[in-house]
Amino acid sequence: MRERLGIAAGILGFIVLSWLCGQHDVLSQSMTDKTATVPAPPSVAVPETSPPAEAPTPVSPAVTETAPSPVVPTAPQIPPPSLEARLENGIVTLSGVVPDENTKTKILTRATEVYGAEKFTDNLKVGNIAADAVSFESGDWTTRVLALLPFVNRAGENSKLTISGNTVALIGQVGSEETRAALRQALSSAAGDTWNVAESIIVEASPSPSPSPPTTSEAKLQPTTDHAPEGKIVEFFMGSDVITPKGRAVLHSLVALLRRSPDAQIEIAGHTDNVGTEEYNQALSQRRADGVRRYFIGRGIAADRITTQAYGSARPVADNSTVEGRWRNRRAEIVIRSAAIAGN
Repeated sequence: MRERLGIAAGILGFIVLSWLCGQHDVLSQSMTDKTATVPAPPSVAVPETSPPAEAPTPVSPAVTETAPSPVVPTAPQIPPPSLEARLENGIVTLSGVVPDENTKTKILTRATEVYGAEKFTDNLKVGNIAADAVSFESGDWTTRVLALLPFVNRAGENSKLTISGNTVALIGQVGSEETRAALRQALSSAAGDTWNVAESIIVEASPSPSPSPPTTSEAKLQPTTDHAPEGKIVEFFMGSDVITPKGRAVLHSLVALLRRSPDAQIEIAGHTDNVGTEEYNQALSQRRADGVRRYFIGRGIAADRITTQAYGSARPVADNSTVEGRWRNRRAEIVIRSAAIAGN
């Protein structure tokens, strides 16, 4: 019995096992079929795209390396010749740069003639200058300078003559409009058409007349006839009606004398050296006499007491062949006569 039950149990286990195996196969097949029958989702075609283009790298312009230009030394500019003549306290100071010793010698020789050996100071230098740049038709630079040197005397005390290349400038002060006009014309003529001329000439204003002091009885004055008494000679600069400082000192002392002698008459005689034409010297001597007359009138001396006379170069008091002699001949002589003597 037990054997039969064991056999039956074995058979039953085999059957169950087989059924289970079959169910597993069916389930596996079913899963396979379902997998095979489920359509795959449609694939979406993704267009092929190129990788994003990179921004082009800016191309720097080609830089060509060039060798630095050689430094060419600039030639120093050569200044033109120059000269300055400055008048102060009766002394002319010469300065500037001239092309050579020969030119300097000519200028100093001319200065001695014009100003007097002891009345100018030499500060001229010789240097490298552009002399060719200032040539002109009527002569060279030196010749023109020699003609211009006297003008510093004609422009009064504290005047200045400046020459740079072919440009000349004159600064000064004179006693009248007539003198200024004549000086301008003479300066332009001496400089010539090829030179540039600049001038600043002012007319000296006459001071207000001072009241005459109380008069004394009769003035005791030394009369003269042909020549001025000692100390009454007024000197002038060459070619000019400008009174020297020494001459102004003489006039200053005479003003005090004339104020004390209201009846005295004044005679003024103008003279020149022999440099220049007779016509020119005659006119210059008159301007010198007129200049002294204006000086007196400007300081309170009545105009009707004064007479003038021009003699040009006709009455020298010294040798015109020497520098010193010509200097003495550039003068105005003042003769003072009292009323009592004049009536005799």
